[in-house]
This record gives sequence, structure tokens and C-alpha cells, in this order.
Amino acid sequence: MGSRVVLRYRLDPSEHGAFGESLSDLVGELLEWTGGAGGHATVRRRSGEQVSVPLARVVAAKVIPSPPRSRPARSGPPVT
Repeated sequence: MGSRVVLRYRLDPSEHGAFGESLSDLVGELLEWTGGAGGHATVRRRSGEQVSVPLARVVAAKVIPSPPRSRPARSGPPVT
């Protein structure tokens, strides 16, 4: 728990996209992973929203690196 992950999961048929997309990706901090029948994964997105996905719909999952830190703005003359 606490690792940054990406989950690829099957969308419910009512959630399919305009072009028939049937999969979606969820990126964030893994908060919970419960196994067994009715298990689910709960992930906190960067926005703070917590999303729970049933494990039966998860196609793939992996740990990914932390996002790169933003660099401070450069000062001085522009580079040409």
C-alpha cells in the first residue's frame, strides 16, 4: 500500500466511450487491495478523489515511479 500504481480495467457497458472504448486506466496511490470474491482496489488520484474498482474488472496492474518533480522557472535572458 502507498505505492504509485496504474490499473487498466474493463468499463461497465454503460460507461463505454463514444468510439466504443471498453478499457480505462487509473493512476494514483494504492490505498487498498482486497482479494477474494468481491475484492477491489482503491486508488487515490492526484486530485484527491478515491476510486474503487472491482478486481474482477482489472485487466492489468503495475507499480510505477513517482511523477517527476517540477523544476523552478528559469531566470535570465531567453535561450535562442
